[in-house]
Amino acid sequence: MHIQRPAPCTLRPIASHAEVLDYHRFRHAIYATSDQREFLSGPEGFDTDEYDATALHLGWYEHNRLVGCVRLLNPIKARHPLHLFKDLGEGPLRDAALDPVTWPGRTGSPCAK
Repeated sequence: MHIQRPAPCTLRPIASHAEVLDYHRFRHAIYATSDQREFLSGPEGFDTDEYDATALHLGWYEHNRLVGCVRLLNPIKARHPLHLFKDLGEGPLRDAALDPVTWPGRTGSPCAK
């Protein structure tokens, strides 16, 4: 019996201009068919907002095709700051919360079925 394994999937930063365009189209496609569609912003067919400028955008790629994405917001540096961590005060706990490299549970992947 041959067990078919999922295709390798890579999580990496979205870097090139073409990848950025695909990423915003992908986000639009996801949100346009969800209960969150009223929050879509940006030109038709794209989902963009002010937080994109300072966010870290990551994509899951399977055979060089975008199959999932996530953006990690920098909640303080946006034009309208999201003060998600305002009660943490200054120090190591706040620094860890704002550094996505230290976040636990980063194993989720749309390619792992």
